[in-house]
Amino acid sequence: MDNLSRITFGTWGLSEWENHSQDYCKELCDLAYRKGIKSFDTALVYGGGKAENFLSSLPKDCFVATKLPAKDKSKEIRKAYDSSWVKNCIDQSRKRLKRDSLDLVQLHNWDYSWNNYQQLIDLITDLKDKGLVNHWGISLPFESPDSYNEILDEPTIDFFQIHYNILQQQNKETIKYLKQKKKKVLLRSVLLHGFLMDSINPPFSKKYFSEKEDLEKERERLILGLNKGERFEYCLDDALLTGADSIVLGITKKEHIIGLEKYL
Repeated sequence: MDNLSRITFGTWGLSEWENHSQDYCKELCDLAYRKGIKSFDTALVYGGGKAENFLSSLPKDCFVATKLPAKDKSKEIRKAYDSSWVKNCIDQSRKRLKRDSLDLVQLHNWDYSWNNYQQLIDLITDLKDKGLVNHWGISLPFESPDSYNEILDEPTIDFFQIHYNILQQQNKETIKYLKQKKKKVLLRSVLLHGFLMDSINPPFSKKYFSEKEDLEKERERLILGLNKGERFEYCLDDALLTGADSIVLGITKKEHIIGLEKYL
């Protein structure tokens, strides 16, 4: 995991929000790599496979984290992640990324109410033992768990991706706990889909903005008088203080990469 950089290039926006060509996406990722960003975050479903395809051109020393979606958002984990579904998704990602072994696969759409997931743990352990996946992770929900959740201690899970920003810090104790357990932590939504930069980039989830007016007031209280560059640094510096291993940022322009140089 030597190439997990402090900033991870998030590809959701690049592959879905704007109609960029494959060549543009490849050139942007190449620029990021040359500037020092060595880790990239994607998912099987981003852009219908577009993101994994353009990431396949990256040098093999890059750390590429992908995500495996639940088959359905059932309350029964055996239906959400059945064996044939998981294996098929892994094969698709390996083919698109042109990698024999995936650096990190994160289970998407996790539900804290799930239990009795030993069958899934046995499956992902087998895939790791076969050399198809190097590390497993979970992309945790927006909400924090109501109480201790045993998945946080699961030895098979090396990484956790967590929602966090200066306005929404409900997961701060979870981050602290995971770091004490020597788990790797990736933070997402640090800029809250552009909301902390005075804009909202669609598509955004309504659950993030269920109290939008209150969030707007708190945003102005925290960053009143700061220009865009200062806001950006304030948000990133606060996230890094959590001890997270990497910050996942959506990057869609060359200017975004240039603005990150002090963090690389």
